[in-house]
Amino acid sequence: MVWVLKVNGKTRKQIAEAVQNLLDSSEVTLGNREIVLVALEYYQSGKADFGDYLIVAEGMHNGSHHVASFDKALCKEKRNCQHPSNFC
Repeated sequence: MVWVLKVNGKTRKQIAEAVQNLLDSSEVTLGNREIVLVALEYYQSGKADFGDYLIVAEGMHNGSHHVASFDKALCKEKRNCQHPSNFC
């Protein structure tokens, strides 16, 4: 959904509002709403893709202290993210 809205020219704010409206809908059930809300918060203030923030939020929720990503913007922004080019 986020990707479709993005390619159709919607702003991060518009996308965040659409996702929030979906989350608030009584017809929609998610396995872990809190993870999506954290990812949505990161997305609104960051520069990386929503999917990357979702991975970070899920990792944090499950006790992972580090995430690897090819998204350089995400790795610059999130201290617990490491780009593969920085692996030893």
